[in-house]
Amino acid sequence: MKCESCGAPVENGKCTYCGRDYSIPVPNTQQSNASNKYVKPASPNTDPAGKSNKYRYTYSGTSPKPKKKSGCGTIVIILIVLCVIGAIFGEPDNSETEDTSSVWAAGITPIDDFEYYLDGGKVYLQDYTGHDDKVRVGTSYEIDGKEYAVADTIEDLFCLNRVESVILPEGIINMPKNTFNSCGAEYLYLPKSLKTTDENNGFYTYLHDVEKIYYGGSEEEWAALTNNAERADIEATEIIYNANPEDLK
Repeated sequence: MKCESCGAPVENGKCTYCGRDYSIPVPNTQQSNASNKYVKPASPNTDPAGKSNKYRYTYSGTSPKPKKKSGCGTIVIILIVLCVIGAIFGEPDNSETEDTSSVWAAGITPIDDFEYYLDGGKVYLQDYTGHDDKVRVGTSYEIDGKEYAVADTIEDLFCLNRVESVILPEGIINMPKNTFNSCGAEYLYLPKSLKTTDENNGFYTYLHDVEKIYYGGSEEEWAALTNNAERADIEATEIIYNANPEDLK
């Protein structure tokens, strides 16, 4: 038998020239990930036995490449987080807040939200100092344990005070014409008890960009209260007559 590598005779299972050992079976490459090959060294060497290593049988093993991790899990997590953020910070449903009934005060505005003075068993309201933009003036107030009726005359109560809506109670007769000057009120309830006086005359000229005026009297009484003012001179989108303040919830 001759060596397949160098052609020298093979004795006792080994090449007499290159020393290749034929007693060791060659690994089956079909059942392993290893690659088996003969490689030529970079420079000739001689082993201690004096045999040439011109050709040397070497074993080179290769391990399988790791699989790349899928990004599907990360994408799913990102989508879930975005959905949660959208649910928290999404646009609110305004279907209920668009109801005009919500523009009115839920109850009577407390006396501490007004500057006032007492005289003859009545409380005279001078100025609104509260922070709520929805105001409902009561017909009377309890002060220091005693009940005082609201006087039939109020001063320029909301002049330069920002409010959204105001309900004045029945019993108010007089108010300065600048009562609502530069207050920005959009919804008003004016009582039927208001009378046509020099003090009241022209109060509507201080109303600007009002959405609705609710009036406790008839259309004829409104005309008398405003001295038959032209509708175009009153900056209100709508005037509702014979209104009841108890219906303004």
